Amino acid sequence: MFQGLNILEFTEKFSTDEKCWEYLAMQKWEQSYKCGNCSHSRYYNGKQAGTRICSRCKYSESATARTLFHMLKFPIRKAFHIIYTMSCNKKGISSYELSRQLSLRQK
Repeated sequence: MFQGLNILEFTEKFSTDEKCWEYLAMQKWEQSYKCGNCSHSRYYNGKQAGTRICSRCKYSESATARTLFHMLKFPIRKAFHIIYTMSCNKKGISSYELSRQLSLRQK
């Protein structure tokens, strides 16, 4: 996902939550959109970044639905940063250190 990006490039590419949402939506529906409710393939964009609304049943689906980021309780930028840090750090990083760096609870 973040292979070949240094910290400056990563920070620039994912500088806002909206950019993260759009990237995730692009990855999730890169083949084609399929409604999670009725399997229809046509949609229109929702009001929030990365949201698709089925043109048949009006089901609204977030880019995070049915992904690792489903029911995320903190900003998606922080989640992207956690994944970037874990994938680029050869020795690994403790959950305590991540929580300290990002001002999150460890659990």
